[in-house]
Amino acid sequence: MKKRTAVKNFQEKIIELLKDKVSPGIIENINNQSSKRQTRKILEKLNEHHTFLKENGIKVIYPKSKKKKLNLKGAEFDRTMNSVRTIYTPMGNKR
Repeated sequence: MKKRTAVKNFQEKIIELLKDKVSPGIIENINNQSSKRQTRKILEKLNEHHTFLKENGIKVIYPKSKKKKLNLKGAEFDRTMNSVRTIYTPMGNKR
């Protein structure tokens, strides 16, 4: 239940700050979300309130995106002679 309370606390902070500035529909939409990520997606659309939220302690407005893993399959690294870098040893031999 710790996770649920963290989400509710985050939503309550936002609702407290924005209750007079946005429409009741948006506040209800924020209240119905089940995770911080979904709540942040709603906040991302409220561009005019970003600076106000940052000044009042809500620093993470944009949802976090995962970094894309390198794809070693396909044309970049297909284990053919053209895609493998050559290494020269101190004796001058090629590997």
